[in-house]
Amino acid sequence: LIELGTKLNFPILAANVYDDETDELLFPPVKTYEIDGIKIGVIGVASNIIKKNMPAQFWEGAEFTNGIDESRYWAKRLRDDGVNLVILLSHLGYPQDIELLKQVDGIDICLSGHTHNRIRFLEKVRNSYIIQSGSLASSMGFLELDFVDGEMKNIRHEYTVLDNLVQ
Repeated sequence: LIELGTKLNFPILAANVYDDETDELLFPPVKTYEIDGIKIGVIGVASNIIKKNMPAQFWEGAEFTNGIDESRYWAKRLRDDGVNLVILLSHLGYPQDIELLKQVDGIDICLSGHTHNRIRFLEKVRNSYIIQSGSLASSMGFLELDFVDGEMKNIRHEYTVLDNLVQ
């Protein structure tokens, strides 16, 4: 995966994946962007059950955590660095993401994956919004955010079915 990552046109982010010999992160944990004066921080979290459901070649040499401590650390650090919006890009699964959001402050939006839930309406967990828009290109979620003076004032979510076989 590390080799593949060098060929991609986008970053692989994983704040919770460590080299099992050195305890060093195998991937960058966060990426920041600035769009129209809004500073955005993205925290990546990988599935922590990969050893249970994937062949060894996908996880050999790596250790995975549940991402809670790492998300807490990076959300605070991004906020301390002046980020206006913190997005958690997670592949833990919907129930695990709900639990993480209950324990971690500073995340505005969680884009959840892994469990293929079709969350048709924006959900809020404490001060964070979470969406998961299905799987395999069967549906898509769209978010529109409004900012005033660097602070998110409004969020709109649209869920669109792309495959008519999906209910």
